[in-house]
Amino acid sequence: MGAADLDIFALRIDGTGAVAAGWTSTGTLVCGQAEDQTTPAVTSDGSGGGIIAWEDARAGNGEVHIFVQRLNASGTEQWTADGRQVDASVGTPFAPALCPDGSGGVILFWGDNVAGGTIMGQRLNNAGIVLWFAGGFDIGGGASASTRSSRSPTARAGGIAVVTTNGIGNRQLRAQRVNGSGAQQWGTTAATIVSQGSGYREFGDAFSDGAGGACFLWEDTRNGADNSDIFAQRVNAAGAPQWGATGTGVCTAPANQTVPSGVLQIGGGLLAGWTDERSFDQEVFVQRLNAAGAPQFVANGIGVYTTPGVQGGSAIIAADDGGALTFWSEKVSGQYDIHARKFDASGAAVGPAVTICGRRGEPADLGRDRRR
Repeated sequence: MGAADLDIFALRIDGTGAVAAGWTSTGTLVCGQAEDQTTPAVTSDGSGGGIIAWEDARAGNGEVHIFVQRLNASGTEQWTADGRQVDASVGTPFAPALCPDGSGGVILFWGDNVAGGTIMGQRLNNAGIVLWFAGGFDIGGGASASTRSSRSPTARAGGIAVVTTNGIGNRQLRAQRVNGSGAQQWGTTAATIVSQGSGYREFGDAFSDGAGGACFLWEDTRNGADNSDIFAQRVNAAGAPQWGATGTGVCTAPANQTVPSGVLQIGGGLLAGWTDERSFDQEVFVQRLNAAGAPQFVANGIGVYTTPGVQGGSAIIAADDGGALTFWSEKVSGQYDIHARKFDASGAAVGPAVTICGRRGEPADLGRDRRR
């Protein structure tokens, strides 16, 4: 830990909004090693605690590795102090993503630029002991120098879906699912999320469809280099696309739509939110797709908050009534505040937008933990 180093901290908030017992109000230190620790990802351990993974440069000389730590419900370290290393890369591992394994442990994936780029995987039990190959193993689906990211939406029976952006032709999207033993479920070359000959794809978000498959959202420039749109795909448990080979359009309005995120909806559809520039300003829009991938709100979505100014960085949490809570950041008087608004299952706003945080400080960064 040093004045110029970036470290990892965590904080647990209970159901009343108070800091949970045992946790430090300013954040519990997860890792304070020398050099930078960045890009944290977190998931539940199923017992009130959390498991956190991050990129770690403690080795110096620009060398980066992936570390992981488990904190119990009181914020106490359960594994090796300052985390344990899970990769054995001679390249540059990046972008850790993880989900619970259903037994108090975790399934973890990360990108690695070694040998042209790939996605590596590892599973740890609740004691932090690796259950797959030491250093992780190549799960396939990303053999390209421009592999960009991995995601780990929760899947059934300890399985996992991993998303990669590949530098094949025009950046096609593929995904792989592995079971609790690490066996590939969607073939050795992974499932194709979208087959589209024009434009580029930039991965946005992925989450379980509740039936062993997964839903995917991405930015897509098939309609013009300066016209980034939002598309979606659902892949079933066998890895077969359900919404056409090219995906389904969530928003194809003029100008750019970017940074999509989403949540599963009751009945198998999804609710998506994104940053939208159709009005020559940044605003937040949402759209709901049913289980067949058909839009349920007005074409190209509903504006969550369309006042003058800059709104963006949306995050969504599913509500038990089929609606959703949408959160976003907005630049107000030179600073970024966090706002929220409820929408019902029909897309109608429930009450006005409310301010979650209006304190002065740095631009807000909204996370993507969508558990109810």
